Amino acid sequence: MLNLVNTVFQREFPKMIEQERQAWEKENAESMDMEMGSCFECGSSSQCHRHHIIPQSLGGRSTVLLCESCHGRVHGLNLVNHGVLVRAALEKARRSGKKLGRKVGSCVPTEKFLEKHKRVVQCLHKGGSVRKTAEICGCSKGTVERVKKAMESPEPEFE
Repeated sequence: MLNLVNTVFQREFPKMIEQERQAWEKENAESMDMEMGSCFECGSSSQCHRHHIIPQSLGGRSTVLLCESCHGRVHGLNLVNHGVLVRAALEKARRSGKKLGRKVGSCVPTEKFLEKHKRVVQCLHKGGSVRKTAEICGCSKGTVERVKKAMESPEPEFE
């Protein structure tokens, strides 16, 4: 019985894999062509993006291939600099009235924070480095840095 299953598997499995590969290629033929193409506007073939002619959010499905620079010009942004995009998105969120940052009340009073990380405080008081303290206490260097900052901070609340 096991031989029969093994024989059928060896004969049918490659066929199944080939069928899946062909189905994937058929589904992705358009996107593969797009990736291999060049910018609709300037002809560059470097760093191309798909740009929806009608925004996807409005039901658009058709795209044209644009290089990073031309795509940025369409949107009025410099796509080469990620920081520019982030700042633009944050500014847009602020203008629309969105609350950015931590939720109100999510901060813990400094003394509770230091109590929670009592072992880290003890290591730091003994003169341990951030890296060594993190190793000894089994926490991240970031946690040790936050504890160190809280120890030096006169603020009543800390994360």
